Amino acid sequence: MAFVHSKTSVLKIQDSGGVTRDVSAYCTKCTLARMLDKAETSTFGSTYKSYVPGLTDASFSCEFEFDLVVVGYLDGILGNPSRTFEYGPGGNTAASGQPKYTGNLFISQLTEASDISAEVKCTVDFQIVGTVAVAAY
Repeated sequence: MAFVHSKTSVLKIQDSGGVTRDVSAYCTKCTLARMLDKAETSTFGSTYKSYVPGLTDASFSCEFEFDLVVVGYLDGILGNPSRTFEYGPGGNTAASGQPKYTGNLFISQLTEASDISAEVKCTVDFQIVGTVAVAAY
């Protein structure tokens, strides 16, 4: 198994004009979370709880350097119902065999933050709509 450093991660997001933009050069952190609802099915007399799987949900959060270019892309899609994304945590080299996640998302929260002891950052929470496809680069 080949381990990969995060410095090779790739993030591409569709802008307001429908162009897929590589925003990796501005991104410092990404987190893709996939969750599954569960419904409890335990009955009287049960010793242990039992469950059945429910609906799948996914969200994506990113931290960006505060830059006019990336802020412009993000402001442009704020309020748009669905934009495509492509996320390669292990990079996007075709020979790497690393996973690539794709799907549709919208911005659920966009925050710019200043801290006296740090540089200005822009954080974004995305809600993924529908499925997250996983394939190899």
